[in-house]
Amino acid sequence: MKNYPWEIEDETILLYTGRATKPKGVFALLKAFDIVYEKYPNLRLVIAGNIGNFDELTKCTLNSVSHITYTGLLSPRQLRLWYIAADIGILPSYSEQCSYTGIEMLSYGILTISTNGNGLKEMFLNNVNSLVANIDYEENIFVSNIADTIIKAIELTPEQKKIA
Repeated sequence: MKNYPWEIEDETILLYTGRATKPKGVFALLKAFDIVYEKYPNLRLVIAGNIGNFDELTKCTLNSVSHITYTGLLSPRQLRLWYIAADIGILPSYSEQCSYTGIEMLSYGILTISTNGNGLKEMFLNNVNSLVANIDYEENIFVSNIADTIIKAIELTPEQKKIA
């Protein structure tokens, strides 16, 4: 018997925490996840935080919607359990002042995917403490960059994941 809902054998858990808004890159992330899911159906994306317009979010994931968990707001204890369970943390924001979520992901030792957005590029360096998906204001290119970076993260060896 499983103790937690995320204890599903052979699933790779991607964790996003924060508001589910366009400036936070959530729509691009969902579209990228839908693409990656086609190649890697053993993925689960967890969106932890305030969910604004659920109907708009689910339109981005027609293929993968059953592999996305929307938690809503969580207590610190509940969020801590998701950080422990996560294989990959994702910060797809266009801009952040100082990402508390980024600090949390680093403190839990989670392989983190970030962007080169303002504020994030100062915190996260590609192949040093994260993998970086380059922002492009043409959404399809940005979605492709996120998808490619997620695939790269999935395909890293355990030793490479510790370095990245």
